[in-house]
Amino acid sequence: MGPYPGLRAALKRRGWVERFKSEFSGDGNNLVVLPRSVILEINKNNATGARKETGKTLALMSHIVRSCSPTFMFSVNSVDVLSNPPKEFQIINHFAKASAFTTKTGLCQNLRNAHWFNDIDPMTFYPRCYNLRDAEEKQLFIDNYRLTACICFIKHFVARYNSESVRSHLLASKRRLQRKSNSSALGPNSRTQPSTISVTDIESLKNKNNCTASTSTIQASSLSLLQSTECDSCDELCKQPLLKVKQISAKALCLALERCKCFLQERCHEDIDKEETETVNELQWNQFIEVFHIFVRNQMDLDPKSWTMLKRCKDVLRAVLGKWPQFSMEGSRNVWVLKPGAKSRGRGIQCSDNLEEIYEAAIASKWAIVIQKYIERPLLIHGTKFDIRQWFLVTDWNPLTMWFYNACYLRFCSKKFSLDDLDPSIHVSNNCIQKNYEPEPKRAKELPEDNMWTHEEFVHYLRRSGHGEVFAEKIIPGMKKAIVSTLLCTQELVVPRKGTFELYGADFMLTNDFHTWLLEINSSPSMARSTKATTALVDCVLEDMIKVVLDQKSNDSGDTGNFELAYRQPVIDDFPPTDASLAVYGKLLLLRNNNDKAAQSL
Repeated sequence: MGPYPGLRAALKRRGWVERFKSEFSGDGNNLVVLPRSVILEINKNNATGARKETGKTLALMSHIVRSCSPTFMFSVNSVDVLSNPPKEFQIINHFAKASAFTTKTGLCQNLRNAHWFNDIDPMTFYPRCYNLRDAEEKQLFIDNYRLTACICFIKHFVARYNSESVRSHLLASKRRLQRKSNSSALGPNSRTQPSTISVTDIESLKNKNNCTASTSTIQASSLSLLQSTECDSCDELCKQPLLKVKQISAKALCLALERCKCFLQERCHEDIDKEETETVNELQWNQFIEVFHIFVRNQMDLDPKSWTMLKRCKDVLRAVLGKWPQFSMEGSRNVWVLKPGAKSRGRGIQCSDNLEEIYEAAIASKWAIVIQKYIERPLLIHGTKFDIRQWFLVTDWNPLTMWFYNACYLRFCSKKFSLDDLDPSIHVSNNCIQKNYEPEPKRAKELPEDNMWTHEEFVHYLRRSGHGEVFAEKIIPGMKKAIVSTLLCTQELVVPRKGTFELYGADFMLTNDFHTWLLEINSSPSMARSTKATTALVDCVLEDMIKVVLDQKSNDSGDTGNFELAYRQPVIDDFPPTDASLAVYGKLLLLRNNNDKAAQSL
């Protein structure tokens, strides 16, 4: 039964006897060995007076059924129940080959096929993910990282310079620099400001509909993404005797716009018959990525000449929004999550926006890693990130039968959300990670010290915040849709044994528009009474699981607790008859010429 006293108690109430492992003693007799969790539970019950029970009683009952094959087998480790082929009458709690969706690698690979099994795009509920062990996916990730950097560059440009007050302030500073430069030009040591982009380039980029390859294609070989000006004084920097002020060239924005244009052409299939434009080489990409990080961290401003492209940037972002389902979950930092392919409980997870750091981490793990786009715009509660652990139960794979549990819990991080710090205490909400941190003093006092809420507390918070019934009307349907789509696209990979069931734990995050995003699915989810929230839920989940798995067999209309039959695949009883022969039959045609010569066969 594992370390789950709630499950053990539910079966005992139904008259089941547990058979424990036995060992041979020195005198040749069998000795029943009680698990430590059972002994602790006995001591707890005896201390509270809940139930008088001794280890000797359990050992005796186990000894009586020592030669009987178990009818019901439940284990946290799937190897315990799948190592030997189970007998037909045995009920077990693990399906073979469920790793197709319960490992990060399996989920990453198989969700790409979701659109073949259900009318839904996995990009609408699963943040894009790549298996870095595969050479092709590694290159796909690099390409997507660069494209995302271009989109983030434009988004940050629009967000930063869309404000008239910001533009006026920066323009005033620019004019002061120009006046100083003009006054210096009268002397013998006058110098000319380097031009970063020509007027022709700006005018060509202003017209988004008439942007041709000759004027808009990035001339990567001549890119100069940084420009420098020198001044002796200005109002903001008057205390500095001589300051070298740098600005990012408008050509960086041109590159980002051009890459987005190519992306849109590919999505609209407009690039099929067109000549391939000049590409940007590795060195120039590295230069752009470096400038990108400087810009989005507000460490440097763009050349004011780029402001003429503000309208076109808005138009491009609107076009990308229609072709990029994950646009709303992304910010402007291009952060990614590195996850070990087969580990659980948050172990080894780290966040990074630096491509070199990502590669170093992948090499250190021998490429046994998947990388997933980080949700930069999560829904926050009191400024703190959280995720949702949702249980569901599969009792059959043919036809697929899924039960959704109408209760869940939230897991909070220990520190307030910020993309300026990518520490796990801020971004990895797994309990096994957060229990190692103390909640920071500036975190809201309304959040629990053990970092967990039940779904009732979440629903109450949403109603109090003016969001009404968004949990029942949008969040729950979103989770169900993501789970069903995942199960359908992996159905053919899992062994559909009758008399088998399995409880899973799916992890979800919400964006600030309450859209649901699936992060991963876990087999054997933790059912420990680790916090106040889990203590109130886990025993109920296990009790209701037994109602579905065992009680339903004798009473189809019986109580299933909080488990709701969310999906049952239609069953086709009779298949239409088919002709086994795949041969094609035809007749030879003869063609005669005007002179009645011999017929010629076609």
